[in-house]
Amino acid sequence: MSVFIIGEAGSCHEGDLDKCRQLIDVAADAGCSAVKFQYWSSPRQMQLRRNIPAPAYDTGSIKPEWFPELRTWSHSAGLQFMCTVYLPEDVEFVDTYVDRHKISSFECLDRILLEKVKQTGKIFYVSLGMTDIAERSKVRNLVNSNAILMHCVSAYPCPKLQASLGRIERGMGYSDHTGYFATGSLAVAAGAMDLEVHFRLWDTEPTCPDYPVALNPSHLECYVALAKEAYQMRFGSSTLEDNNRNHRVVR
Repeated sequence: MSVFIIGEAGSCHEGDLDKCRQLIDVAADAGCSAVKFQYWSSPRQMQLRRNIPAPAYDTGSIKPEWFPELRTWSHSAGLQFMCTVYLPEDVEFVDTYVDRHKISSFECLDRILLEKVKQTGKIFYVSLGMTDIAERSKVRNLVNSNAILMHCVSAYPCPKLQASLGRIERGMGYSDHTGYFATGSLAVAAGAMDLEVHFRLWDTEPTCPDYPVALNPSHLECYVALAKEAYQMRFGSSTLEDNNRNHRVVR
């Protein structure tokens, strides 16, 4: 076993199914454990729940008809298939295809969404980037043992010196927005057992919303290698690793 690394494709597919396939291949070649996309069935509902009047959610989501192929492509590449779910009404559909779920910082206190994801019985990740200490306690009370809480700083990009890796607690993960290839290894050294990192293709347009935080394929490969090395340096033998790896329990 090793650190679980989620390659976050985000909006870098740019509405193109073939680019989704390419992103999956890049994540697999780099040695990621999973690849993750994002989905919402209604841009209008997303705009309402986040109080954003501009059509910010007209792009970025994968299309519902892509799910079967992307799941198969991911599994064929040796990756788990994941997707961030934002709307409670989408959980049942998304759960049909994903191996693990993800809930973003903005939705981390949405009781209805959390309950629906909990009922799937699958491992799920919850980012805490938009919470204070009191709100983190509320999140802990809302989740169950299948949840992995993810420290993150909700800045795109997050300056390296503001990553606050010291806030990573035992058993937590880290959602990385720094765009820096070495941050994952430092997060592992700080205690992270799971990582989420944005990445892109070589030809992703700079106008893509996730471009500023996304690693190129070479940097992603370096990121993964360093994170895995840090994990081995942290735990050493497999016996130590097995004794310490209990990241499904939220403390």
